[in-house]
Amino acid sequence: MQGKVTFRDLLTIHSDRPNLIHKQVSALVRQIPILYSILSLNIVALAISYFGTAPLWLTVVCPGLAVTFAAVRSYSWIRFSIETDDHALNVKRLKSLTLLSCLLSLLLSSWALALYTYGNPFQQFHSAFFLTATMICCVMAVVQFPQASLMCLGIVTAVFFGRFVVSGNE
Repeated sequence: MQGKVTFRDLLTIHSDRPNLIHKQVSALVRQIPILYSILSLNIVALAISYFGTAPLWLTVVCPGLAVTFAAVRSYSWIRFSIETDDHALNVKRLKSLTLLSCLLSLLLSSWALALYTYGNPFQQFHSAFFLTATMICCVMAVVQFPQASLMCLGIVTAVFFGRFVVSGNE
């Protein structure tokens, strides 16, 4: 029987456990393209709801770049599924997933909150809904890899909470 699992253990990539790494990557190969599809649909839906209200760079350029990025990353994960037996490559892939989940969480949260300032109450609700629904989908899609799940959850919650604490009761 192993000892207690600490929070630090959840945030560590256990490169000394190749079987765990292989199983995590095998599960993620199936989940990541779905994650990027859901993310793209949510981004487009939010952008459409703000079209004509917010600047074009927020409703067309940013979503276009995000959806293009998601398509490229989906393709790379689909292509990657062929070569999941290389342990060093799997560890590298998980490290990049952790970094990208942090970066995407921060960027998409910032984008949704930038749109928030341009909207009426219904659009603002849509921004808040986008943040929560997208975060839940992302966390559930990468639940096999707790490092990315916890980072996504922490960053989006902090940005979301920070924005609404600072804004008061608007």
